[in-house]
Amino acid sequence: MGSIGDWGEGRTSSGSGRRYGWEARIKHLAIHAKHFRKTLVVVTDDYVRETGTAEGIACVHKFAVEHGMSYRDDSILVDYWINRHPKTHSVANPEYFEAVYCKTPTVLELEHLVHCASKSKWQGAAGSSLARYKSNGPDCPAPPGSGQRPLIV
Repeated sequence: MGSIGDWGEGRTSSGSGRRYGWEARIKHLAIHAKHFRKTLVVVTDDYVRETGTAEGIACVHKFAVEHGMSYRDDSILVDYWINRHPKTHSVANPEYFEAVYCKTPTVLELEHLVHCASKSKWQGAAGSSLARYKSNGPDCPAPPGSGQRPLIV
């Protein structure tokens, strides 16, 4: 669902900067629930988080869950999010997913391929986020000298 925010993610920090409160966000969710009764509506975590208040977050999240909607988190594994949320492996709001993952598919968009396919990040080179948080690196690295980028699914 992308009716509010930059790239449909519910925040406007890279665009107009205009703030949309939780009441407006619920109206948008209600429109989608009414007109997409046979389609899974997926909401980004930013759509909920950017409401501005704890009350708004609770109300928008409750509406989404009660109406069978699911969640999406964009650009996890981006260095900014890894550094900001290392305990949850860069997922900013795991509690949103916890509320829906047994009932609906959820979506995680990983780091942008052009950035994560660089050898330093893929192999966990010294100083990379991968090495800093002691991850093991890729399960299937590209063959040495092949010039191929690793396959990320």
